[in-house]
Amino acid sequence: MLLSLSHIIMKILRLKIKVVFIIFLLCLIYSPTIFGNKVDSLKNIISKLPENEKVQKIEYYAAAMTDIDKTRFLNEIADLFERSNPTLAFNYANKALKRAEKSNNEKEKAKSYRILAWLYFSPKLKYDSAGYFVNKALEILKRDSLSNELGLAYNYAGIIQADQGNLEEGLKYFEKSEQVYMDLGNYCRAANIHHNIGKLNKYSKSDEEVEKYFLEALEMYKKYGCEENYDFLYDNLSELYISKKNFIRAKEMALKSLEISRKYNLVEGIGISYLILGEISYHIDTASVLPNYYKSLEIADSFKIVKLHIALYLDFADYFRMKNKLDKAKHYLNLALEKAKESHKLFYIQKSSKGLADIFSEKGDYKNAFEYYKQYSVFKDSISAEKVRLKIASLENDKKENKIRILNKENKIAELKARRSKILVYFSLLFIVLILIIFYFLFQNYKHKQNIKKVQLLHQSEQKLLEMEKKIMSSVIETEDRERKRFAMELHDGLGPLLSGTKLYVGELNYLSGKDKEKIIKEIKILIDQAIEDIRSISRNIMPDSFSENGLVKSLELFINKINPVKNIKIDFVNRLGDKIFSKGFEIIVYRIITELINNSIKHSGAKTISIEFTTIKNQFVILYKDNGKGFDVETTLEKSKGLGLKNIQDRIDSLGGFIKIKSSEGQGVDIEIRIDY
Repeated sequence: MLLSLSHIIMKILRLKIKVVFIIFLLCLIYSPTIFGNKVDSLKNIISKLPENEKVQKIEYYAAAMTDIDKTRFLNEIADLFERSNPTLAFNYANKALKRAEKSNNEKEKAKSYRILAWLYFSPKLKYDSAGYFVNKALEILKRDSLSNELGLAYNYAGIIQADQGNLEEGLKYFEKSEQVYMDLGNYCRAANIHHNIGKLNKYSKSDEEVEKYFLEALEMYKKYGCEENYDFLYDNLSELYISKKNFIRAKEMALKSLEISRKYNLVEGIGISYLILGEISYHIDTASVLPNYYKSLEIADSFKIVKLHIALYLDFADYFRMKNKLDKAKHYLNLALEKAKESHKLFYIQKSSKGLADIFSEKGDYKNAFEYYKQYSVFKDSISAEKVRLKIASLENDKKENKIRILNKENKIAELKARRSKILVYFSLLFIVLILIIFYFLFQNYKHKQNIKKVQLLHQSEQKLLEMEKKIMSSVIETEDRERKRFAMELHDGLGPLLSGTKLYVGELNYLSGKDKEKIIKEIKILIDQAIEDIRSISRNIMPDSFSENGLVKSLELFINKINPVKNIKIDFVNRLGDKIFSKGFEIIVYRIITELINNSIKHSGAKTISIEFTTIKNQFVILYKDNGKGFDVETTLEKSKGLGLKNIQDRIDSLGGFIKIKSSEGQGVDIEIRIDY
């Protein structure tokens, strides 16, 4: 009971402490004299917190504020995260705008409009929404006295216009922004705008003049001790040096930009720095190109930065085109073109179209190449005309009428060049059509000649086939004739003497009796049995008993199994034919070839081992035959040999359209390879 009571007392004390702290905090932040400093202080505290604690602290501080104070606080937080976390900034800017509209707070409404304008422009690249919000901000801000917010709104309006290709309008806004900041004595912001003017002038002035603007802006930053968060200036200097092919200086500028972006957690700046480092590596260290591009792409994907996506896709396309991977290059160019069209980026549409036209041309797809080249020409003319108009506007401000007339002439010349380029395109198309027609007729002529050659080759093949058939037929007849002679010899030399001996014994029976007669009858039976066995042996050599049932492989195995036990020789047979099936006539001839080879080894070589292997290579039946006998001189034996049966084997192979290769020498056995098409 006492424990529970003390527990309740401790809870009440903790609650009182919290209430006192909240009252103290409310008194502190509600004090009108110190609120402005307090918001700035809270903003600085939040900027230094870890990412996972920032949102929690923002909500905690905002919960203790009035609606008016909360609106300003949310705008300040949105401004803080404008470049480091666009998604979070967009969320808080929208919350601030709703509160400002509800309380009719014009100053905070203008600030919310200005922040949302930037966030719709970068990373979303939604020009209509960005233009709408920046104009709403300017409507409010122009009614009041000069302010930094007005200069910033003019700057954003200039960037949005210039990025859409409206260079003249963009330049006007930048000049107004620079003037506001100079009048206010905010030279650091004026340096930013001076840089923007230099960047815009790269479309109408020389590289040296543009570099002068950039270096003047850098000098202003250093002179007035500005906070070192001008990563964009080093990015543009890096790109300028790339165009001048001073890659070492370009890399120095890009690394300086990356250092600043990392220091201030400027995510878009980090992505741009990696993109530029990839472009520089393309010229001095190709192994570093893709790693830099992928780092930049990770940021573009994470924060959906459209402009960075487009630039990356174009650079990926250039890289893969250099590596001759045209399909990958085409893929990235299509992605760039799609993004550029969605965001109305004329320069990138022109560049993507030109890249696709070149790739289709390299692949021989001239129809698509011409379509993309037309698209490229249209946007190129638009951009060229815009550049000329910007020059004219600049000279009108300086009242240089003579140069205006010259530029007007240049404009006409540009139009004439554009017209001429269109004519050239049409003539190029006509030329391509003519080339295709000529190519078509040449191809048809080539096909006709090829058809004639095919007919001639077919005729020659038929002639060769007839000659081959004649040779095969002659070989078959010759082989059969030799087989008949061999069978006649075997009958004469083997069966003839047995039958003659039997006849003599039968003649003697009339003169014998008793045991002598029984002995003669026994000898007669032996001779008859031997004659029967010889007849069976001759019959099996012609055709095994079960060949029609067992086929080649099984019949050969049976033949080998009968020889192995009685001839004092070991025969190894390996079949690698699988389930392949051949014609009966083919298998019979192969069987006779193998049995002839085995008989030769047994009768003439004195071999102790024989190895036989059946296999196939492509569309050929291959026989590998080896023995370890005494061997022979191949050339001499082939010239004069008849007893070894090599002539019979050669004729049988010829009858199947095959060939035989024999390797042998005296004392080295024999190695035979036979190949037969099937």
